[in-house]
Amino acid sequence: MKKCAAFLVLFLSLSPLACSEEGECASLCGDAQEKDCTNIKGDCDAFCTSLFEIQEPSGCTAEREAYQDCVAEDVCDNRCQNLETTLTSCVTAYCAQNQSDPDCQTLASSF
Repeated sequence: MKKCAAFLVLFLSLSPLACSEEGECASLCGDAQEKDCTNIKGDCDAFCTSLFEIQEPSGCTAEREAYQDCVAEDVCDNRCQNLETTLTSCVTAYCAQNQSDPDCQTLASSF
């Protein structure tokens, strides 16, 4: 099953490219939910917003980009599983140290 685990700094959320990538994340998440190939539950917009908010401080930007690029080719492609695991591990390590962060709480409640 696919889980998107993932993040954007406030000033980047104002850029068209960042908004486009965040919107793509939400769209891919919704597609994966419809096809029952993700463990992400609930609101994909909230999940992706939180993922983009923490990607820079967590150091997980490259992992999020690699995973998102892979699932953009085929949302349920099994070859993306290693990239998903890498992203999830990166985010989990950051959120374990930042449990009071509202974005980490959103991500944790999405599974």
